Amino acid sequence: MKKLNPYVILIAILVLFSCSNDDEVITENAIESNLELSIPQASESGRTPINEEEFKLNMTWISFITAKSLYASDYETVTFNDDVRLDFANIMASQDAILLEDLIGDNANGDFKDAFHATLASTIQGVIEYEECLNDPANCGAPEPPETSPPLPPGGSGPNGTPTTGISTAEEVVDYLLDYVLNQHCLEVYVPKYISATAIVEEIATTTHPLSSASSNEASVFTNEINPEPSNYNQYIYGDIISPLYLSSVNSVDKYVIITRPKRSRKCLYPEYFRIDFTNFFN
Repeated sequence: MKKLNPYVILIAILVLFSCSNDDEVITENAIESNLELSIPQASESGRTPINEEEFKLNMTWISFITAKSLYASDYETVTFNDDVRLDFANIMASQDAILLEDLIGDNANGDFKDAFHATLASTIQGVIEYEECLNDPANCGAPEPPETSPPLPPGGSGPNGTPTTGISTAEEVVDYLLDYVLNQHCLEVYVPKYISATAIVEEIATTTHPLSSASSNEASVFTNEINPEPSNYNQYIYGDIISPLYLSSVNSVDKYVIITRPKRSRKCLYPEYFRIDFTNFFN
């Protein structure tokens, strides 16, 4: 029997060892690749990390103005704007959530979109005029405070604060806010309980997803109550805490909620919140 050349045996062993290592490298690379796909990274390439306080505040304004747009401009009468309310009811008739761009963006049209943009501009203008009046009482006199609203975007402390990023006019604030919510993020408005055009509405609470697993969040509550003095009229109460119990309580028949929340898409992965299902809150 012919003996095998020891060099041939050595080469064969080396080749087998090399193939085994290649298979191991391929397997490890595949595992690492799968892990990278299953666990989102801290931030998407080319995107500035989210300022969570700013994100929440700007979503808060969307919910707040959505509800406020349903009311007539004469706040002392506590009435709804019938045309706007009918348009909103028709939009939400077959769905409980709608992309913001389809509600107020370029994809939208109708009475509600027009009312939203007009209400946003007038509300921001009122807050800024109030601030200017506070800063110049000699020429302005005692200013009438606007209705209680969320803190002024993109900073400040509501009716008693001022913008903190150099934005000084209502137009600039509105442009900033709309660009933020329509172009920089993907959001949707969620209405867990349908608001029909003829429903009796005692309260509308507006809030946002808490961006956590919390089951409650701070809210603005629109009420249909008016104090004896029209000048003391308080239709908006900001800072209430609401939870799903708000809609399940005994006296909740005429209470409604409007929630703004992130919407995941190819454009907006929101890896910072990859463990959170945005659709669970108030669902």
